[in-house]
Amino acid sequence: MTRGWLWPLAVCLAVCLTGACHKSPPRGRLMGSLYRRGEVNFHVGVPGPSWKRIEARGGDLAWFEPRATAIMSVTATCHGHKDPPLEVLRSDLLLGTRDRRYLLEERIVLDSRDALHSVVMVTLDGVPMVYDLYVLKKDGCVYDLSLVSPPESYDLVADEFQHFVGDFHAGGSWASSAD
Repeated sequence: MTRGWLWPLAVCLAVCLTGACHKSPPRGRLMGSLYRRGEVNFHVGVPGPSWKRIEARGGDLAWFEPRATAIMSVTATCHGHKDPPLEVLRSDLLLGTRDRRYLLEERIVLDSRDALHSVVMVTLDGVPMVYDLYVLKKDGCVYDLSLVSPPESYDLVADEFQHFVGDFHAGGSWASSAD
């Protein structure tokens, strides 16, 4: 196994694992910056042109950045989550990882709700990765926003992820996405 293809494998595993605690939702639709899947709708900052939209099993939206071998995603879970604390929800996103070292852990306000933001250095199948995670609950739904990247490329994509998260807003209408 060479290191060259080990990173993409680890990133793909990370995305599968972070979505593993969620059932596969029916396919939604992205129009501009508004995503809709049944009763779920939210706005996100759409990543730049170097990010390629991918399908992520168990998630709503995901993009892959090939230069950085990074993935950013957002998933909404509105049923069956039993309303656990944000720390429990964050722990679910870290299942399958080892050697966790928290680089940042803070409570913030995101979309007018308390949210938990964590940046965690982990190993996944022996490969070091950085998980940048936001978890919030709003209107009966749990929202997970995540960035997964190799440590050496995290700084290349962290600002774009912050834009993605900063533009997040649960709810909205199709008409407002045309602005």
